[in-house]
Amino acid sequence: MSQFLQIVGGLVICGFVAAILGFFALKWWLKRKFLAPLGEMMAEAAARSDFALSPEMQLNPIEAVWRDEERIEAMGRDLEQLGYTALGEFETVGLPVLLRAYHHENNSFAVVYEHAMTEPWTDFWTQFQGQTSLTVTNAPAGEEIETPPWSTKITLKGGSISALASRFEQEALGKPPMPTTPDDFARLFCHAYDRTIRWRAETGGVRPSEIDYHDPGLDEDQRLAIAEQLSAENESLLREIQRRDRLKGADGE
Repeated sequence: MSQFLQIVGGLVICGFVAAILGFFALKWWLKRKFLAPLGEMMAEAAARSDFALSPEMQLNPIEAVWRDEERIEAMGRDLEQLGYTALGEFETVGLPVLLRAYHHENNSFAVVYEHAMTEPWTDFWTQFQGQTSLTVTNAPAGEEIETPPWSTKITLKGGSISALASRFEQEALGKPPMPTTPDDFARLFCHAYDRTIRWRAETGGVRPSEIDYHDPGLDEDQRLAIAEQLSAENESLLREIQRRDRLKGADGE
């Protein structure tokens, strides 16, 4: 069941969160379905075997080795034709995701992602004055994930880079963006993840609608059992967030 808790980790900067969590939820669901014939205990053990959600994002600069390098490069060329400049490649610590970031002089970022379970996707993101944000994404998963009240996320599954850019420009029209520089990317990316994870934890974690989306055939007892474990895992995550807050307070941060 903790694959469902993975339904709570990502961004771009918020779109990333939703997409990543959607993939984790899907992974949990697939493990249950394919391993169920071997017994419920084995299926549950496998679903819990390889994930520990962190309340804080870490990005490490790397020279990425892409599974679908041709697709990654094609998306990059499309972004550069729109005026975006590549900033570098990163790995997300604790999550099976690689990314390449881009910045535009209009104060927006674009991020190309590759997840171990699916094809690459792209997010366009900007933060407006007043701390609200906009994400337009073609991520193939995560549309069902509830996003924070300060974030607008629009999913165009299968949309081209030009289609995403057009919708992004349309939605951002007339809204003053926060000024950004290329050097701001890692800080903003991690902050948006951390802020979203905190909001999810403080507002109850995984939503019942998100459980039903991935396994609508659950009976009431199964749904209750899942909800109980997810509640316990969310409480553990919230305690870890609070512990880190206390440490930062003691250090005078």
